[in-house]
Amino acid sequence: MAEKYYFVIGEVRGVKQKQTVNSSADVFGVYDHVDDIEKIITNEELDQFHLISWCSGVKQAFIITQKNSEKILSNIILAGEFAPYENSEKERSKFSESVKEVYKLINEDQRVLEYYMKIIFQGIFTTTIDYERLMNKVKHSEVNNATDFVFQIVPDSEKEIILDTYSSSDKMIRFLAMCVEYYKHDVEEMIRAAETPTLIISAEKDAVANYKQAEWADRSLKYSNYIILPEATHWIIRERIDDLCNLINMHNKSCHLGLVKKYY
Repeated sequence: MAEKYYFVIGEVRGVKQKQTVNSSADVFGVYDHVDDIEKIITNEELDQFHLISWCSGVKQAFIITQKNSEKILSNIILAGEFAPYENSEKERSKFSESVKEVYKLINEDQRVLEYYMKIIFQGIFTTTIDYERLMNKVKHSEVNNATDFVFQIVPDSEKEIILDTYSSSDKMIRFLAMCVEYYKHDVEEMIRAAETPTLIISAEKDAVANYKQAEWADRSLKYSNYIILPEATHWIIRERIDDLCNLINMHNKSCHLGLVKKYY
């Protein structure tokens, strides 16, 4: 895709080191990320562009869209976490429901933090997995339990990247604090008011950002196309690269032709 488009990739700050801008607490929050994105737009002199977001980047994307609607050609949302919104309780993941309580317990008792980190390092991320063989089983619907392989079926080459977030107690606490802060923001009104064409791609087996949230967003947006990738997990940006590139390329062409509309 980089052969066709000029890509600007922004690194998400706030986990590796303590950095705050607008947040009242010691957390690098949603609006701090928005400030970073706006600085990138200014520094790169971006005038017309597509904005791609994954997971918790959704809220920043719609805040940016509200503030810079004339510059954004479209929003492209991958495995987005849209909650909270009205009646979203049944569509929220176990992670979003528990993260506030986990963060509270970890801050109150160092032993809880140590135990939590042992679960991460000695459990879900350490098992060596034949990724190609498992993905072949997934494609043939031989794996049915989403919780068995969300994050687990990550190639060994990716484990170091994921584990970096949990590599120290300070990083762990900052990451969980950012998650708690993220779920305080309700952008439902921004989503309903947005007139920017939007491509929403969700993953059927996503146990972090339930695809039902993506269905809600598609119903709420004025101009959107929604696609769910069967058997895909939250790690969609590594699992299904070819699918995503093809879909995004088609979406971009449709945007330039003015074809992103509701079909129902």
